[in-house]
Amino acid sequence: MELENFVQAIQSNNIEITVNQQDIQKTQRNVTGYNRQILAIIYPTNTQQVQTIVNLARKFRIPLYPISKGKNIGLGSKLPITDKAAIVSLEKMNRIIQVNQDFGTATIEPGVTQRQMYEYLSSINADYYLDVTGAPADSSIIGNIIEKGVTYNTIRFNAVISFEVVLGTGEILTTGYAHYPNTPLAEISKYAPGPSLTELFIQSNFGIVTKAIIKLNPKTEQHVAFTLTLYNEQQIGEIIEKIRYLKQQKVINTVVHIGNHHRTFITAAPMVYRYLKSQGMKADRQTAESLLEKFLPGGWSLIASLNGPRQMVKAAKKIVKKTLSPYGKISFIDENKIRLAQILSKVFGLKKLNIYLNSISPLTGFTFGRPSDEALHSIYWPHADENPLWKEPDQADFGFVFIVPVSPLRKTEVDKTLQIIRQIEQDFGYKLAVTLNPVDEFILEGVVSFDFDLKDQQQVQKAHKAIRTAIEKFVQAGLIPYRVDINNYDLLIDPNDIYWQKIRDLKKVFDPDNIISPKRYNLI
Repeated sequence: MELENFVQAIQSNNIEITVNQQDIQKTQRNVTGYNRQILAIIYPTNTQQVQTIVNLARKFRIPLYPISKGKNIGLGSKLPITDKAAIVSLEKMNRIIQVNQDFGTATIEPGVTQRQMYEYLSSINADYYLDVTGAPADSSIIGNIIEKGVTYNTIRFNAVISFEVVLGTGEILTTGYAHYPNTPLAEISKYAPGPSLTELFIQSNFGIVTKAIIKLNPKTEQHVAFTLTLYNEQQIGEIIEKIRYLKQQKVINTVVHIGNHHRTFITAAPMVYRYLKSQGMKADRQTAESLLEKFLPGGWSLIASLNGPRQMVKAAKKIVKKTLSPYGKISFIDENKIRLAQILSKVFGLKKLNIYLNSISPLTGFTFGRPSDEALHSIYWPHADENPLWKEPDQADFGFVFIVPVSPLRKTEVDKTLQIIRQIEQDFGYKLAVTLNPVDEFILEGVVSFDFDLKDQQQVQKAHKAIRTAIEKFVQAGLIPYRVDINNYDLLIDPNDIYWQKIRDLKKVFDPDNIISPKRYNLI
């Protein structure tokens, strides 16, 4: 009865809401194989409507679970943490409100996507670009920030200057300098007087973020990507310590991505396959993977970028080459070099090289701030050559979930990370796709993904057990993930830890009725 009254109240305020079971079932379906009961889906179009929704949810005691675009693929997508919540989809709040071209900041709503921002900045010929992730081009920028996302060059949540938030009390809070009227500091500085509240709304359940001011990346005089194909995977720990040195010396100031053979192939092989097919050439799995093996032989490979003034990049290339070339074959790539290589390989009949360069261009494009959907093919490639639902993996039958252990940039812990991964592979019979991403001069983010058949309940159950076991092992080793899927929050949250107790207390301040995202990174 309370739900019925809530729905009527939402409708009477001219806010779109659906309780249609087809819509709800589509929202429930996702690649992880997890299930949650969803009461309704609400589509506000502005902050005032979000405020109305929160106030009505308090009145009728209906839990809300806000999402932006729901592209948290592999961790739960659109699903709430707990059952019987109403989804608040912010996808229709998709305005790019302002871009400050003097300082390179943008004011955006939660529905703004990577593609939308890329196209807008291109249309105004901005001197700045949005650093992107390998997630779909139509994934939300703010949604990724709130989950502590890491992009190809930077740590995205470090780019936040200010949030506008509808609290669980129904009040609207603006953080940073933006809460002062008529100040030019609002768009450029988070360091306003008093305690910083901005970070409280990253990975929390205190409110619904309805607007953010974020930093963009300046276009530099030169931007060069580089790849390293490793000779010996036993040296990964040593290589990562070399990367730590290069980061500490400010030679590399971007995120480094180091992937194992399985990660590289499930990502790049479908790109080669699709390019072959588009050109009317022989296209099958063996042909695509054989061609890829020619250019990316062996086990692990690395991609990162250098940017800055031309002379600085020139010097950095020399240092990187001297430091890393003993460990593998290194190549430097900029956009001009890619275009030239494509032309020359075509002119001189280097057919395989031309295919390879054209196929993997989306991967190098990520480092230059070009979003792409191409990485989505990696979800189905372990099972099939093609998938007509590849752009909507949550609607297909291919299971996928990942975990993100964190390690110091030190050989001892990196080796321990790899040891745990190998143990999980051995115990559960998996071939895991692994990426190790040194994100700054201190730590790396691991991305370890499991693939399975959603139609086979034995495989689903085995995957869920393997994932939980892996998280337990990483936690026990002190290599604690900073993001987890919706079924495993309890492994990170100790009710006896005063840290989590105080977060519970803060919840009571910002959301006294526990309306917003119950149990999301919280005891309640």
